[in-house]
Amino acid sequence: MYYESIENLELLIPMCEHVKIYDNSRSFVKVASFAGGQCIDCAEYIPEWCKAIVERRLSI
Repeated sequence: MYYESIENLELLIPMCEHVKIYDNSRSFVKVASFAGGQCIDCAEYIPEWCKAIVERRLSI
């Protein structure tokens, strides 16, 4: 279930005008922002579960 959610997130990013991803494992912290399918802002620390998505969207 968890991995399916991550896969779905990656599929939905290009379909949305704006996406913000938050990590709530320790505290509620913004990890990355996307616009038009591209990563436009990301935190200094990106959790492993989100790292590949951010890296792929930075290179588009």
